Amino acid sequence: MIPGFGAGLVIPDLWQQEAVRALQQRKDVVVQAPTGSGKTYIFELLYPNLKTQAVFTVPTRALANDKLSEWRARGWDVGISTGDIALNLDAKVVVATLETQRGRFLRGEGPGLLVM
Repeated sequence: MIPGFGAGLVIPDLWQQEAVRALQQRKDVVVQAPTGSGKTYIFELLYPNLKTQAVFTVPTRALANDKLSEWRARGWDVGISTGDIALNLDAKVVVATLETQRGRFLRGEGPGLLVM
């Protein structure tokens, strides 16, 4: 089982556990799976052990706001960067639209962990 796995959460599938293990070993991981299959859950399992800032990119401002609210309700240190708002940008996790991060990536100033 994955260290830091909290009680009350759904037991991750084997492919999710393998992805978390690889990420903990600082390997690049690409997961292709249908909507609702648990890709975000991989990141959520990794959160307790994050040692660097993560930028979690989403396609829309609405989804960024949803993730911000959800993760703040869990007590996470989370900020947001969209076209119309930028708050707590030094947080452990920044939920961002890709458009707001484009320049940062092009300058090679990416975060320790990028989730797209």
